[in-house]
Amino acid sequence: MKQHGFPIQITRCAFKEAGLDYGFSPHTHADYQWYAVLSGQVLMEYDGECHAIDPDQSILFPPGMYRAPRAGKTAPCYFYVNFRNPGLELKAFQGRIMSATPDLRSDLQAVAMELRQAPESNTTVLIYALVVRMLVGLNRLASQGHDGVRHILSPRNVNYHEQQVQQVETYMNRNLHRCLSRRELARAANVSPAHLGRIFLTTLGKTPGRRLSELRMAYAKELLLSSTLSISQIAMAAGYQSFSHFSKIFKQTSGIPPSEYRRSDGHIWVK
Repeated sequence: MKQHGFPIQITRCAFKEAGLDYGFSPHTHADYQWYAVLSGQVLMEYDGECHAIDPDQSILFPPGMYRAPRAGKTAPCYFYVNFRNPGLELKAFQGRIMSATPDLRSDLQAVAMELRQAPESNTTVLIYALVVRMLVGLNRLASQGHDGVRHILSPRNVNYHEQQVQQVETYMNRNLHRCLSRRELARAANVSPAHLGRIFLTTLGKTPGRRLSELRMAYAKELLLSSTLSISQIAMAAGYQSFSHFSKIFKQTSGIPPSEYRRSDGHIWVK
């Protein structure tokens, strides 16, 4: 669906009437997705938690955010609009479940009606106009803390993920000497191991294991320069049970063995 002159670009949209067997496994989209429930109930799992979306409530997912919807107590009727967003400010709304106020509820129903009926000459223009009005209105209400909006969730956005990553990194740094499993690290952030991996990939572009290795190596370098511990003792303190493995990883990441790094006082010359 293409329409020039609007601040968003709708890539996909649909109106759906589902049964109690409705459900999808965790997935993401490359675009924004506005997901609204008109009747029934949808249980939406995201950010490691499951939340109910009731009639006249909607949520805006930013690109790359995992979600897994399924039918709740009653069969849902819903619609979604996927779009690219080069022009709208939507940070206050994204990642939140919000109830439409009375003045926006009629437009919510109008969007559904236009998506449901057969396309006409002006359908695309009207859908764009209604969607933009709804997105701007809901984002404005979210940013103002309007009394007519029931804020079910705190913002779930990139800043929230960064806080979770920092929490796990703090736990890593306190326990570098120990063998740390992904399950233990996930408990530190109160999320599932799978969700922990997704958070790290989204925020840092790397796995928790790789980040742990980086922190271990940084700590080992610090000890090589600031302590009189033997290299074997430093390897153990940084969580490496094998001296040979530590030396191998150190040379792979730094280009020189740990003994040479200590003699060079941390200065690595590239020939």
